[in-house]
Amino acid sequence: MLISAGVPWRNHAKGKSMNVLEILMTVCALANSSVCEDRRIVLDSSMSAAQCVMAAPPVMAQWANENPTWTIMRWSCDYADHRKKDT
Repeated sequence: MLISAGVPWRNHAKGKSMNVLEILMTVCALANSSVCEDRRIVLDSSMSAAQCVMAAPPVMAQWANENPTWTIMRWSCDYADHRKKDT
């Protein structure tokens, strides 16, 4: 079962109408690996995609420390406006 929960963990670009870069993660519960959610971490809007890839590991490590009942299964960097909008 996939549960979408695209709530930003932190949002430095709040209120700005620019191309926001995000770390997109699929995380699964340690107690039940069939319970997974999509999470996103909004990054500094001045960051490039290459900088996101370099900055992502320590940011995700901090997220993992703060969310010990979840494990990160996969991740990527992308611009928020590249994702399909939920309707």
